[in-house]
Amino acid sequence: MSKYGKGLNREIVYAVNTGIIKEPFSVSDIKKFIKDRNWDVPQSYLNACLANGSSKSHSLTYKKYFESLGEGEYKLAPKYRKINKSNTPLKEQINIIDKEYPIYVNSWKIISTNTALKYLDKSAFIQGSGIPKVIRNFFEIENMSKGKKKYIELRYKKKIYNGYFHMSNEENSRTRLFWDKNFCIVLRNTFREYYEEVLSNGLTPKEQKPQLQLKKNKDYYDVSLFSSTSNFYNLEKSMYISFEDYNMNLEKSIKNSKKLDKVARRERLKKSKKKPESIKTITTTYKRNADVIVEVLGRANGFCERCKKSAPFIRASDGTPYLEVHHIVPLSENGDDTVENAIALCPNCHRELHFGKQKRLVYK
Repeated sequence: MSKYGKGLNREIVYAVNTGIIKEPFSVSDIKKFIKDRNWDVPQSYLNACLANGSSKSHSLTYKKYFESLGEGEYKLAPKYRKINKSNTPLKEQINIIDKEYPIYVNSWKIISTNTALKYLDKSAFIQGSGIPKVIRNFFEIENMSKGKKKYIELRYKKKIYNGYFHMSNEENSRTRLFWDKNFCIVLRNTFREYYEEVLSNGLTPKEQKPQLQLKKNKDYYDVSLFSSTSNFYNLEKSMYISFEDYNMNLEKSIKNSKKLDKVARRERLKKSKKKPESIKTITTTYKRNADVIVEVLGRANGFCERCKKSAPFIRASDGTPYLEVHHIVPLSENGDDTVENAIALCPNCHRELHFGKQKRLVYK
């Protein structure tokens, strides 16, 4: 959340669409709007918001919320005008246009450009789900014609289930996603108790509803099922492996591969898949203190505190020397997240301390 509501330009869009600000509007209209909300907005910031938000020559990444009518008057850009005609809350519609995630629409939550979450209701167990108009672009069906279908694949636990989007012939066309009966059975069996409760018209709070996650791939959607928001990974837990166990298994496989002669290994390579299978891993991490990181990097001043050589390259993000902060006594061994227990290392020294013969550093 920004200093001025959801961002001054977005608040202006909301105010115009709800009739609080009338078009065309000027700087004086916005000043009154700001004063009514007791926001302390500098004049220079206000001028920049309207000028940059309407200028075609300003940064291409700056959203064009407004159009300048000349003589200090503005109106909303076409895509932001009159967007409150659907049942979706207006601010969520602005989120959708701006692609501000997550986006909540009815029983859907759009998490990112390729991931959506569906809170399961009665229709999901029987046939599928409605697709609100404002999220059709997520499924790339915004240009579907009336009466048309678009077929898709849903993949869950290495099985393929068919489905399709359908645009109705009604004047205000409705879009629905239908999945096949076998997938409905999967949902019913997975969430049997919840399904029976739904059939008996029991009301379940949204945060306790099971969810279906769709992750877009090139030609299909990966499906994951979750029991509830508060217990997000329960149902899928058996499909996960810890990151540490994965690395340990990979190390064992590498050792076994080294035992083979080249002929046997190359024969195995001929039969192996070119595209690797994806797996889900779980890892435990620690909330690091950013101040410790900054202090340690400042102390190092661009030089590895172990080998004393300068950092191998400069970060593209901020132009600073690239070094990694390492804990002398690991956090996993109850080490402190302090400046005294941390050291700045070049990538080579850091990897050696994790994977080389010397795995514990004594630093003075």
